[in-house]
Amino acid sequence: MKSKSKNKLFVGVPSFRQDVNLDVDLIEEIARVFGYDKIPQTLPEVKPAVTIREKRELAAAIKNILVGLGLNETITYSLTDRACLESLGLNTESIAIMNPLSQEQEVLRPTLIPGLIRAIAYNLNQKQEHVAFFEIANVFLNNPRQPQEELMLAVALSGTKSFLLQNGLVKDEAGLLNLKGILETLLLRLGIKEFNFVASSDLAVDIYIQEEKVGYMLRLNSRAQDKFEIKNKDVFILEISLDKVLKYAKPDRKFFSPPKYPGITRDISFILKEELSVKDLLGALKDKTGALLRNLRIADYYKGKQIPSGYRGLTISCFYRSDQRTLLETEIEPIHKDICAILTTEFSAKIR
Repeated sequence: MKSKSKNKLFVGVPSFRQDVNLDVDLIEEIARVFGYDKIPQTLPEVKPAVTIREKRELAAAIKNILVGLGLNETITYSLTDRACLESLGLNTESIAIMNPLSQEQEVLRPTLIPGLIRAIAYNLNQKQEHVAFFEIANVFLNNPRQPQEELMLAVALSGTKSFLLQNGLVKDEAGLLNLKGILETLLLRLGIKEFNFVASSDLAVDIYIQEEKVGYMLRLNSRAQDKFEIKNKDVFILEISLDKVLKYAKPDRKFFSPPKYPGITRDISFILKEELSVKDLLGALKDKTGALLRNLRIADYYKGKQIPSGYRGLTISCFYRSDQRTLLETEIEPIHKDICAILTTEFSAKIR
């Protein structure tokens, strides 16, 4: 049945056409009868809109980044025991369970570290040479007003990883520098550039974004390792608050055309005092060199018999490039000599 009124058409759907339920179904019928070939081709209208980045999406992106860096995700229990927290030096008031099933599940975890260490200990006992785990989950803080949840990221490394290269078998032992590299890569991919590492002791490093402390890195102490029965292996832990970190995230990307002209790489090996900051050194070199120096990074770090006590061996890789032409050796050499001069005069480095 059909009836007309001003600017309206009322359509009754026959009982045998149960596939017609929505307005789009009716539109499709009109287009079919009218003829698809008679409908003009047009491009759909695209309206630019601000993309809302939710915490869940960013957490999923972080997981993909960490898996790409060679880590394995773990999921651990939200309950732990007070003795475990005390062995880690965490004396904060935890949220207790009224009727715990066991002593090992008497409080809600205020940190992700206990679960990760248990996973590390289990895999080391299974004769795994290298273990690299991470977990993203909520912790529970006993706030005086009311309990709070906070989204955290924890990473744990232990053991030695072996690589077979052209020069032979290369072994990389897990350490704080590995954690630092993982975190730097993660923060840079999230669009965060203003971060800093401040050593709070010989075994611990605090992590800051701008002026806010967001987490820490540390080497597990012997008391905690004995608690988890970890022997002859060092365990390195990283824990940061994603609720704090994601406030500074700028995950949107800008794409640039690839360079037209090739670059030139030159390395410098030198010995530097341990108390001098490598970050300050790289910053000084970037500020005092010209625009042709496009990138400056630490390519190698070494401590051994050949390096005097109180010093460390470093190699920095300098990358030069111009957007107007292919560079000549005569253009690179003066800048490279200036870098060596800054290292020796301002930082008392010894070129190797």
